[in-house]
Amino acid sequence: MFRTNTFIRSAIRTVKPVSTKPFLCKRLYATIEPSGDSVAFIVAGPGYLDGSDIVETVSASIHFGAKGYKVVYFTPDGNQEETVNHSTKETDVNEIRDYAVEATRVTRVAPLKLQNFRAENYKALFIPGGAAVTKIFSNFDEKKSNFSVDTAVEKVIKDCHSSKKPILAVDNAGILLAKVLGTKSGGEGVRVTVGSLDKETEELFQAVGASHAVRDTTDVVVDEDNLVYTSPAFGGKSSAFNDVHAGIGKLVKEVLANTTAMGIKKEGGGKEKELSNEQRIENWKKRVRENAEKAAEKERQKEKV
Repeated sequence: MFRTNTFIRSAIRTVKPVSTKPFLCKRLYATIEPSGDSVAFIVAGPGYLDGSDIVETVSASIHFGAKGYKVVYFTPDGNQEETVNHSTKETDVNEIRDYAVEATRVTRVAPLKLQNFRAENYKALFIPGGAAVTKIFSNFDEKKSNFSVDTAVEKVIKDCHSSKKPILAVDNAGILLAKVLGTKSGGEGVRVTVGSLDKETEELFQAVGASHAVRDTTDVVVDEDNLVYTSPAFGGKSSAFNDVHAGIGKLVKEVLANTTAMGIKKEGGGKEKELSNEQRIENWKKRVRENAEKAAEKERQKEKV
């Protein structure tokens, strides 16, 4: 029986199946965007070799959920043309899967179409790493330093940036921010981390006009001017799940530590007041400057000892 089932599964993989999209997309895609204290995630299927990294996606979901934020998942509209067997690291021949169908394996709820994203409905944007970054959200695998970002993904990043909404990215997802917000794309430049810095990574950041900070798994890099937060996650030296989870926890804590970055200001009696984008960004910059001054003062005190 085992041999028969194995043969059948193998045969199925060698025959191009009918796309599930016409039958499943309408049922699996959500149609109503929530508002309030929600954070948007961009994902595309489970698996670091052909989709979004599961550990990074789930860790961020847990950390935001623990702080009272509702996580809303978005996926591009289309089919995953390349599926990888995560045991053998080999590509499954002619196996085509739908982004929304695959993403729901991890999210457990219907994702929204990325094309319908509206920045005003969300407090922040999070992008996990994985092969989706280089195969689906961009064509980096094919074009390398001359890559371009998917039109829908690029628009979401630009909309969040122009709306002064915090953008969080882990692992290799930082290259999307580097490309979209880099000087070569008309931006003012951005500082991120994807972990280590090899020759290919260095050439990439030079090509897009962005800067890279070498950091380890549990570290966080904050670009105060762009409200961009990045952490290496699996791009760091440690691949231990607990370290990746801890690093993403630091990332979430960093952006939530300053409520003004999320557009909220606490008043007397515990009430909360929505701030304008201008107030939010100015208050955030003030806090970062104050923290930098405190850190510099500590260093000066150490030198005196």
